[in-house]
Amino acid sequence: SKKHKKRKAHATLAEDEADGGQAPVLSQDLQQQVMDASLTVDNDAGGGKLRRPRTLSTPSRLLSHQTKEEVFHRAVRDDKSFMEWDTEQVLAWLEVYVAMPKWYISACHANAKSGAFMAGLSERDMARDLGIQHPLHRLKLKLAVQEMVAVTSPAVSSRARMNCLLFGEMDTEWVCEVFLAEVGIPQYAPAFRECLIDGRMLSNLSAKDLRNFTKMVEELHHMSFQCAVALIKKISYDMALLARRRQAARTAGSTDVVVWTSARVHEWVCSIGLMTYADRLLDWGIHGALVALEPTFTADAFAALLQIPASDGEALEILRRDFTQLLATVPERQERFRMPAQGTLDQAATLSRVWKSTRRKKSKSGKRRKSDASAKELATTANSGGGDEKEKT
Repeated sequence: SKKHKKRKAHATLAEDEADGGQAPVLSQDLQQQVMDASLTVDNDAGGGKLRRPRTLSTPSRLLSHQTKEEVFHRAVRDDKSFMEWDTEQVLAWLEVYVAMPKWYISACHANAKSGAFMAGLSERDMARDLGIQHPLHRLKLKLAVQEMVAVTSPAVSSRARMNCLLFGEMDTEWVCEVFLAEVGIPQYAPAFRECLIDGRMLSNLSAKDLRNFTKMVEELHHMSFQCAVALIKKISYDMALLARRRQAARTAGSTDVVVWTSARVHEWVCSIGLMTYADRLLDWGIHGALVALEPTFTADAFAALLQIPASDGEALEILRRDFTQLLATVPERQERFRMPAQGTLDQAATLSRVWKSTRRKKSKSGKRRKSDASAKELATTANSGGGDEKEKT
């Protein structure tokens, strides 16, 4: 009967806990999947003395958050690897560092016996044993486990371990409230929050993941997201360095375009006398990394996004002149840096997609309605520098 099976399962679990449990062996594939560790975090965090318990004397769910932080930081500084962590340390790590939801932590409380158990879980095991059904939630846990296996390996000294934690402050809230806002696509924050996307996941999201789980279907938004991720990878996830460079880039005449936020790009458009068109960039993800790292983002593509009509020849001339001068100061653009995952996009095709996306958004929002004549006029503007290629409207 079901009751008999349940009692038998509880009895087996109790025996395993009494015997100390047999930790599963970490697979060879997982051993090879380690991540770069280069973001420096506060070494003084969790600096209090705490004796590492040999057994789980107090249920982890009853410990205060501060105590869990102490348990986690003590475990990181310890000489033991993640494979040797006990249940209390694993649960503290899940809550304090990985920031998994409480319902997942409760499931782990009943099933996760050690760090070795967590390291040996396949995605199928996560769904069956821990109840994690969402593919991106499983990806989040998988990447977090790989990181801790790498950080606590014998090759990393106990003193250096706290300096090797990559994504402690780049949690889901950081991605939703800071990263997406600075990139200029804050409308995706609810979907990213639902998917529990954190800093360690950003470079592991495919175009299919973005379409299926965050509903990011606009190609321009994909390009914007990929360039933003390329930037933080380029600076080795050093958020303190990025903050300093962005602060310096706020001054007039700054040429560190690659770190410009979408708000800074908006300011630049206003500064060259195109205030009338600047607000049309909102929620389109036009930031410095896209300008600097995407060669197909030309003055004509910019004009199409700003929806400058052909009749406003003065505005077009100002944009082409000042944008060309701006690009001349961008070393990344001069090197023709490309994102491998983006593939090859010719200018005409990019302009076509930009215009179609702009037209689709404006027609849905009702902010701007165009006649056929004005649509043809804008298409002509977008292709004024594109040679023989013509935009289809």
